[in-house]
Amino acid sequence: MEQVRLVYTSLVQGALPSYNDLAELLRVSRAGNEKLGVTGVLCYAKGVYLQALEGDRDVVSRLYGKICHDRRHKNCQIVVCQSIDRRRFGDWSMKLVAVDNALLEGIELQAMDATQAEAFLGMRADAERRRVP
Repeated sequence: MEQVRLVYTSLVQGALPSYNDLAELLRVSRAGNEKLGVTGVLCYAKGVYLQALEGDRDVVSRLYGKICHDRRHKNCQIVVCQSIDRRRFGDWSMKLVAVDNALLEGIELQAMDATQAEAFLGMRADAERRRVP
């Protein structure tokens, strides 16, 4: 089985999600991802989702297709999909990483290239790992 990391962006379809909407999205995603053996990280800011999914290529591809057809997303764009030797976000079935709007000053999530997106998600995930529970 080939393991991949797929990073994509999408725009919010309809009303911006509330905290409760995001919490429910995470609950459902975590349960499903655990069953599928998928790990990852999700960043949401300014009406844009930036997400990394890691796992078996076929499983991740099917999951991405499902996300693209989800009514909450529009304009799904793959930033990068590449084979990986090990998972960068393997400790989470899905983690929502905190993003301060000041951090995003001058940054457009949907305009990031592969290197920028992976570095951004990695930095945010590392910051989450260092947070005191």
